[in-house]
Amino acid sequence: MRLFKRRKERGEEEERGRECQHEWDVDVIDSEKCAVCGQTVLVLKRKRCKRCGKTDGGWEEVTEYLIEGRDKYGNIYICAECYPKFRNLERMLEHMLGPTPAYDFHLAYMGTPIVFWSLASLREWLSKYIAYRSKITKVYNSHEFGNTTGYVFDAIPKDPLARPYLVMLPLRVLAWEVGKREG
Repeated sequence: MRLFKRRKERGEEEERGRECQHEWDVDVIDSEKCAVCGQTVLVLKRKRCKRCGKTDGGWEEVTEYLIEGRDKYGNIYICAECYPKFRNLERMLEHMLGPTPAYDFHLAYMGTPIVFWSLASLREWLSKYIAYRSKITKVYNSHEFGNTTGYVFDAIPKDPLARPYLVMLPLRVLAWEVGKREG
């Protein structure tokens, strides 16, 4: 009676590997798209050999991309072609928020958190209800906003009895805005 299996020698394993000329059956399971233009940047493929049954797979890069941050929808992928446009909009963000005065301050306590999913609605809200705001700060994985990457600032309302706000503009909103301007 044998207690242990016989070890295969290298030559046998190499021969078995050479025996099968793999014919892969490829399935695309998932994909990730650029947040600006919608072009596919990554593809998750599963490959299975029709002859021997060997499986393989993984994420394959379709185009060059950058991971800019994360939010509740997942990673924010931006392709290399759209990235310069995205950076230009990021640089203009302070100016785009409108005529509300901006000062260099931060609240000692946390204001009421509020998230805007549209640049136009944020600008309108600032002009109607906010007296002044702090300068914009880029944050990564902000716990107050569900581990979202984006731009944050404090806003002091015109009403003296209202509480101050901690305002978040997610990076995905900027990506959507660039897509709207290009398309």
